[in-house]
Amino acid sequence: AIPRTDADVNRPVSPLPLVSVGMPVYNAQSTIDSALTAIRRQSHPHLQVIVSDNASTDGTVAACRAHVAADPRVLLIEQPRNVGAPANFCDVLRRATGPYFMWAAADDTWAPSFIERNLMALEAEPRLVASVSRVRFMDDTGREDDLGTRPFTGDVATNVASFLSRPGPNSRFYGLFRREVLVACLIEQGCLAWDWAIMARTLTYGWHGRVDEVLLFRGVRGESQQLLPVIERYNQGVGRLVPLLAFS
Repeated sequence: AIPRTDADVNRPVSPLPLVSVGMPVYNAQSTIDSALTAIRRQSHPHLQVIVSDNASTDGTVAACRAHVAADPRVLLIEQPRNVGAPANFCDVLRRATGPYFMWAAADDTWAPSFIERNLMALEAEPRLVASVSRVRFMDDTGREDDLGTRPFTGDVATNVASFLSRPGPNSRFYGLFRREVLVACLIEQGCLAWDWAIMARTLTYGWHGRVDEVLLFRGVRGESQQLLPVIERYNQGVGRLVPLLAFS
């Protein structure tokens, strides 16, 4: 178990903006501890961390419970059955209360200043609805995701068209958002390119910014893999002819 520290017990109520972090998770026993540790060590302390376990069959829940016991900011939701990735992503957002929100993948990790730096960008520029840092993948190449994090600061039509023409790995999905915008853009039912559709919607509300430093390190596995059944479903029937029908 992770010991509760004096800082955890005696942490004062912060005057800083509350940032809600939603972490959907499924069978992430090997990575969940490092992911939650990185979130709990963020330099911005006023956090609400909502972990939703999607009926894992490994030791994920036990690892999450250790963090709940150690840090009152961490809330664990245990889904009674696997509800699918899109529904689990939606659930953590619906439970959030902070004015700012970010999805966090259970196989990613973050520099301690990730939330603070992106929050500073959003607070400084009201036209921004989202901000993400530069991103590096934790694979054999160690490549950066420049395409999926590039900023959009033009007019709505230009921003949406530019994003949809080259969405890339879409790492901006794991940036920091103004929560009310993300709620307004949420799509309850999973579909092919579900995350692209949500990001395109947010661009109709404002700009996406980027902190010019690598502060997010993305794994190559995780809950998002559960979107594969959605892709397979849309490769059947009418989906073979119009695969982006639900997306449109």
